[in-house]
Amino acid sequence: MSEEVIGTVLLRKQPQRHFSSVTTAAKQRKNRMSSILTGPNVSNAQRLLTMDELSAITDQETLAELGLLLKDRRQRRKIIQQRHQKKKARMAEELIDYVPKLREEVEKLKFRHNSLKTRMTKNSIWSVASEYFRVFQHGFPRLETSQAEAIVFLRATMASDVNIGIVSGIDALVERWKVFARTFPDGAVQLERLNRISDASLIATTSTRVLLTRQAIESIFPSLRENSTRRDVILTKLLGRRVVLRGSVRFHWDSATKRVAELVTCMEMMSPMLQLLGNLEDVAFAFHGASDLMM
Repeated sequence: MSEEVIGTVLLRKQPQRHFSSVTTAAKQRKNRMSSILTGPNVSNAQRLLTMDELSAITDQETLAELGLLLKDRRQRRKIIQQRHQKKKARMAEELIDYVPKLREEVEKLKFRHNSLKTRMTKNSIWSVASEYFRVFQHGFPRLETSQAEAIVFLRATMASDVNIGIVSGIDALVERWKVFARTFPDGAVQLERLNRISDASLIATTSTRVLLTRQAIESIFPSLRENSTRRDVILTKLLGRRVVLRGSVRFHWDSATKRVAELVTCMEMMSPMLQLLGNLEDVAFAFHGASDLMM
């Protein structure tokens, strides 16, 4: 090989190696490998050199180390690809296993839909009221299958324009239960008793157990959202307390359609709030602009 310039790289005389400098030389070679692989900085864009070019600018020992480095990179890349393929295969197998389970759940849901629809068309306002509090005992269900069951129940037992107070309709009723579940994640509504008040109406007496969190308090009592000394005192008395709210729900039955035409809900919050706060002034301050806690 001549002493002339090859490309933009000058052939350099190999340095004399001593035992004491072997470690330093090895480290230097390791640090140079990455730059050698991409060649001299002939432009802003780097490229990988060919083996012929590498042979022309490196000694045999360095070239051997570069070969080992490239081999190690190829092996690691192969391992990564194999892991990726195994992961894809595992996901495909899990999906294949999940499809029959999903179909089974669909069939179960269809069966429950049909059986519930058949049963409710034969039942009376008594059974509908009892089932209503079973389905919504913790607000709108969290599980998708239970949510679907709740929707099926409402459509089978409620008029499409069921009157629930200020608003009407099944969607509005569902939204009301969703708000309850968000406000009181661990809330529980218990049916105490059912009393007939006429041939087409009955009253359900309920007790609702809730935990007063900051989110719940600020959702129900807007006056307690703004910073003030009085608000801080009231929050100290309310936060973290568990209360039982007494209430009632009146069901009005449409005998022609065999569906509930009206739901009127009442919730008594004044007594437990007075017990917690201890005076009417703080109760009045808290209830200023308060929203109705409806079920």
